[in-house]
Amino acid sequence: MRRMYSKKLVLATAALLAATALAACSTSTQSSSSSAPASAQPAASRLAAAEPLHVTEADMGTSITMAPEQMVIIDVDTPAGSELFVTSDNSDAVSIDQAEGSGAVTASPAVIAKKPGTALITVQAINDSEDSTPPTVLSFTIVVQG
Repeated sequence: MRRMYSKKLVLATAALLAATALAACSTSTQSSSSSAPASAQPAASRLAAAEPLHVTEADMGTSITMAPEQMVIIDVDTPAGSELFVTSDNSDAVSIDQAEGSGAVTASPAVIAKKPGTALITVQAINDSEDSTPPTVLSFTIVVQG
């Protein structure tokens, strides 16, 4: 036996589902100051933030708590003739997007939280013309919470 639903019932159900989805997505968050170091921001606002976090040299040695799919942009000045290279000791917890581009147009490197875990992030300044161990310009820990 085939049932026919009235147009009003289908529209009412769709409206109810849309309202429920919208209510679930609209949580109140405070915008965090991008000038403050990520470590100085309260954990709750970092987890609720839709905008990426930013780290600088001031975040050396800090621990940053993140939610899956949250991003940290590395805002470190690159020494002349060098490029930043970012590594992680836990590729299960985070993924790394290296800096891209050259000249006046470049993208900063970023770390993206994937799943719960802890990762030590190391940022080095690589200079291909030098034959020495690259200096570490920033090192911090990311704790991804589920």
